Amino acid sequence: MPIAIRCAGCGSEFKVADQFAGKRGKCPKCGSIIQIPAPSTPQTMKPLPSAGARDALLSGNFPAAGLPGEEMPAVGGGLGGAPLSPLRPKPQPKKAAIPPWVWVTASGGVALVILLLAFIFSGGGGRGQVAVVPPPPPVPVPSTTPAPPTTSTPSNLPTPPPPPAPSAAPVEPLPPRPKARVAKTLDDVTNAIVKFEMPIPGGMSAGTGFFIDDRGWIATNNHVASTISTAARVRLYNGEKIELEGIIAQVPERDLAIVKIKQLPPNFTILDISYQDRPKIGTTVYTYGHPQNQDFSLAKGIVSRVATTKELVSEQPNHLLTGINSPPDAIWIQTDATVLPGNSGGPLLDEKCRVLGINTFANLNARFGFASHVKYLKELVEKSSDQQLKPLPDPAQIKPPQQPGGQPPHPAISREKLQQLFDAAAAFNWQPTNPEQYKTLAELAFILTALQEPQAPQDLKAFGNELIGRIKQFAWNDVQINAINQFALSQFPPTGQQGGLVCVGIIRGQSSDQAGKKGLVLELPNFADLLNVVDVGDAAGAPPGSRVLVFGIVLPPSAQAQIPGQPQPRNIRIIKSGCLRPIA
Repeated sequence: MPIAIRCAGCGSEFKVADQFAGKRGKCPKCGSIIQIPAPSTPQTMKPLPSAGARDALLSGNFPAAGLPGEEMPAVGGGLGGAPLSPLRPKPQPKKAAIPPWVWVTASGGVALVILLLAFIFSGGGGRGQVAVVPPPPPVPVPSTTPAPPTTSTPSNLPTPPPPPAPSAAPVEPLPPRPKARVAKTLDDVTNAIVKFEMPIPGGMSAGTGFFIDDRGWIATNNHVASTISTAARVRLYNGEKIELEGIIAQVPERDLAIVKIKQLPPNFTILDISYQDRPKIGTTVYTYGHPQNQDFSLAKGIVSRVATTKELVSEQPNHLLTGINSPPDAIWIQTDATVLPGNSGGPLLDEKCRVLGINTFANLNARFGFASHVKYLKELVEKSSDQQLKPLPDPAQIKPPQQPGGQPPHPAISREKLQQLFDAAAAFNWQPTNPEQYKTLAELAFILTALQEPQAPQDLKAFGNELIGRIKQFAWNDVQINAINQFALSQFPPTGQQGGLVCVGIIRGQSSDQAGKKGLVLELPNFADLLNVVDVGDAAGAPPGSRVLVFGIVLPPSAQAQIPGQPQPRNIRIIKSGCLRPIA
């Protein structure tokens, strides 16, 4: 009894003799492999026609797949010489039509899957790209049956229905992802550096980052990444701004983070992060970043020291690294190349443009910068993936940014920012009545002090000195002084942290560092710690007991000092001053 068959590949319908039930063959029209169903009920077997009759009846033949030498008829002209009536489509439950290519893919079996997996993991086509390889054309099999006689189809037969059209839209291949090259020269490095521009409550925060692979991953500091929101952008050297997709990884104890951008720029480079050695003292190095808003700036120096967290903390017990729980054996590369606010998250490079470390913090007093060894970044990259992507918060959810150890942020420096802060302080007559007004004074003090550094831009330094001159000319009264000191006590940065400071202290003595540099020891009324002010300027000759106005920066280090006439030594905080003026 003939078995009705419908080809899943092209939709053609025909009948096959039941002797081929349960076997496989090829469709005579499209060549697709077809599985002949076994009859559901026992059939009475009839003898096969003779070879001559069979040749006259068959319209074609095709071998059963995987069974060489055995043939199976493909019906074209019918059985028993009678015209073939078209098969009526068997009612099927409604479902989405499956495109023919799905079946072709499925028919490839395990061999095709293994072939594709081997291609992907061998790196063919670039990271994450899969090339679509068309299946080979079917190999023609020689026929052992004479070609059937040409017959005409009766005109009264209806036209067979066309194959069902796929319901899914054609799949368009994705455009190839830009392949980044590794920077080999300092000019190449320029195209690997980005500037983070991040709106925060009350202003704009900035930091540095650099591309580390062609997935759009950018390395930076964790304290930079902690201020990134959906409103943040990265700016490239050519001025292009790109949105951020999310954060891949954050490691607070090493102050490291990896973020991802939404769209890859066409001509970007990545930096080599494979360095694993301990850099030698005296090695020439470069820092690249945006120090004090001097965008995309390169600075040259040397490795002046390589130390561990344990060594740094033993020298300064209240070191900021204790605030982030830095591992005792973590390696920090000390350099005299410029590391200022704005360099955070940028690379420390050698002359081969390899990344040695990630610039993290600076000792502004000693004028040294510190970079976390790049091997920790490489380890983080190797255990991270896009599946870990964390969405960015809304700008309203961003908390005030923190530096390592919970330090307040370094404010961005510009002429406009300086003028804005100065005008705001003048508006409340330099007499704060709430913490926010005092923070305005402290931020102004921070910037004016930072501009005293040799690396500061000369135009901004000149403008800052002009404002310092105007501050020194003010006739400060006791009401202003009491208001300033009141908020200085409550807003004073904790031990191990730094930030801007405005206060009026009383001179209790002089100090001297190992290089013989003189300073003043001040006492702030009702404050337990003493203040050791360096860079005293005009107040150098002021006698003990006189008052001094301080605009400066509280540095993380602290020490102990013994004051004559006092039984117990007192903790002493280090203050770098940008403006120090005696007050009658």
